[in-house]
Amino acid sequence: MDHQHWLKEAVNMAVENVRSGHGGPFAAIIVQNGEVIGRGVNEVTTKNDPTAHAEIQAIRQACERLETSRLAGALLYASGEPCSMCTAAIYWAGIEAVYVACSTKELLQAGYPDGLAHYRRDRQKPPEEWSIPFQTIPVEGYLEPFHLWKKLNAD
Repeated sequence: MDHQHWLKEAVNMAVENVRSGHGGPFAAIIVQNGEVIGRGVNEVTTKNDPTAHAEIQAIRQACERLETSRLAGALLYASGEPCSMCTAAIYWAGIEAVYVACSTKELLQAGYPDGLAHYRRDRQKPPEEWSIPFQTIPVEGYLEPFHLWKKLNAD
């Protein structure tokens, strides 16, 4: 099966997700060695979970199935271009490549709301000037968890 097949399947899952009233117009499939290892649809509103994006759901399913946090050699097929959160998760999981049916530009032109406009603008400024300010406040022992992790994970 080729990239077009998996992308069409992801698009069909996204359509069904919207038709069923289950969630937004996004779906993702993860394939490794020609086999589907994870599927996900947008479930943000039904799960009341802002992280329940299709790509995240598919990554969670694939990692649970394979009992690993790394998906080396896996390909992800998405109905829409992954957001920044999902893209970061894709990198953390070590997915080999991502194939997308619809770009962010196209989905915005189709009328999907841009929920990350503030985020993209904020990323051009220092964190303390973001619309949701991020402040770094070191406290006693703040590096201890990282030093302990390094010590316990040293080769």
